[in-house]
Amino acid sequence: MQLPLDATPSHQESLPLAVVPSSPTAIGYDPVEDLVYWSDPGERTISRATPRGTNQREIIHGVHSEGIAVDFIGRNLYWTSITSTGGTIEVATLEGRYKKKLHHTNIPRAIIADCKR
Repeated sequence: MQLPLDATPSHQESLPLAVVPSSPTAIGYDPVEDLVYWSDPGERTISRATPRGTNQREIIHGVHSEGIAVDFIGRNLYWTSITSTGGTIEVATLEGRYKKKLHHTNIPRAIIADCKR
């Protein structure tokens, strides 16, 4: 998986993962814990790992997500989830606990967290 880790588009670094995502779609970063999050609609998961690829684990299962947002201040993860009847915006802690549906909507694709200290 290639991630641009600086402002120059020509510079990319690899994220060495033990289990390579089948179809990574969205990516987010937690600067507090130095963790990279990504959604994989093909596997119906949201996972995380360090930028070095260590401590990789799935934290959300059973979602077809094309957008994620890391709230590194509130310590929550938001994502869009596409279902056969439309879609939802959902939230859980950055550990994947306390999953909750926040809003039903048409097919949501992207989401962003406006993190302010």
